[in-house]
Amino acid sequence: MYFYENHEILRLEPLTSAHARIMYPKLLNKDLYRYIEDEPPRSIEELKKEYENKYARWNSEDPRWRNWIILIGNKAAGYVQATIMKDEAILGWVVFNEYQGRGVGANAVSAMIKEIISDTGIKKFICTIEKNNIPSRKLARKLDFNFSYKNKNDIIYRLMII
Repeated sequence: MYFYENHEILRLEPLTSAHARIMYPKLLNKDLYRYIEDEPPRSIEELKKEYENKYARWNSEDPRWRNWIILIGNKAAGYVQATIMKDEAILGWVVFNEYQGRGVGANAVSAMIKEIISDTGIKKFICTIEKNNIPSRKLARKLDFNFSYKNKNDIIYRLMII
């Protein structure tokens, strides 16, 4: 478990359809989609189905998809996700606006990395960040991800745990 300011506990749980109710209102914020190619869910029912499909792939064969909700107390603070390949994991994260800049992203991504290492033994991680997404770029650097390369719109970072 990870501790958050004011001694509130930050935890990750596998994202399931049961989380749709608390995630739906947060995911309607259009600011979240400034740097990611996605759009707000059209309904809670649609979101439940999406989460059911994601959870069904939790233990699928190569690649495995893992999605966790970030919870602080009983409130949704965002989500982290990983596409787990044979020898590396591609990571992504979304931290809701009111939790940005407060250590939530760093703690959540660190917890996800530890979980992946523990579960799979994988120690190579990649994240692709839109070049104008300064908060995510800062988070990647804070977690010791190294610049790998950039293309027209994105910067790719890598992390190798020794």
